[in-house]
Amino acid sequence: MISMIVMPLSSINADGFSVVIKDEDKNLFNKNYYYGWEASYSRRFAEMAHEDVVNAKKYGWTSPYVEKPFVSDILTELSTKYKVEQIYVSAGKNALTDTLVSNETVRKFIEEYIAPIDELYFLFCS
Repeated sequence: MISMIVMPLSSINADGFSVVIKDEDKNLFNKNYYYGWEASYSRRFAEMAHEDVVNAKKYGWTSPYVEKPFVSDILTELSTKYKVEQIYVSAGKNALTDTLVSNETVRKFIEEYIAPIDELYFLFCS
């Protein structure tokens, strides 16, 4: 069975999330994504940035935006690519306090980014 483990992260420079995809024997994928660097906090901003970049190319000007995919889109793409059967959401690390992020942070992550992906099955791990 191929599983995805998603962990919300918090740090001084940027918040984000970690994704580990593994089968029974080994890790198939392991990457941290940070908001504003590799991922977008909101679908609205991701769509706005995409539209602005497309218009810039179309009309020959430079867009101030850099396209970053929305979290749910990243997870959906990875789930499809690796044929993920189960998603686990667990607390990642807070770099400031060297502790795990709160259960509230994990629940908020699930509500905003995981729950909208109807076709994916996930488990909350505290």
